Amino acid sequence: MLGSAAMSKDGETLYFTSQATNGEVELWKATLRKKECKMVQTMKSGGRMLQDKDGNIFLVGADIKKMDAKTGKMEPVTYLADMKMNMYDEREFLLQYMRHEVGERFNNMVSSGTPSSTITSSSCHI
Repeated sequence: MLGSAAMSKDGETLYFTSQATNGEVELWKATLRKKECKMVQTMKSGGRMLQDKDGNIFLVGADIKKMDAKTGKMEPVTYLADMKMNMYDEREFLLQYMRHEVGERFNNMVSSGTPSSTITSSSCHI
């Protein structure tokens, strides 16, 4: 199955990914004028191909890899991302969400004809 694709900056080469039968993803390089196609690399996971202004191709999926436009060398892109969380707001959101979900499930049970006297904690599946 064909995945993502990107054309080289000069329009001579097409790079594309395909799903192999063993579940891995294969990166292919097709030289259009010469009508040649060869597999460049196999990877555990694929993703979307993006290209920067220099022609370098980025494969973005579970991880990020960069293929140099000139050499064809593939290397991982490392990054560090921090996220600040307000724990009070997170807990408040979770509490409101759970109140809503429990209320919806309880109302669905009552509106479906279940007598309220028979509703127990084991009746509500959350």
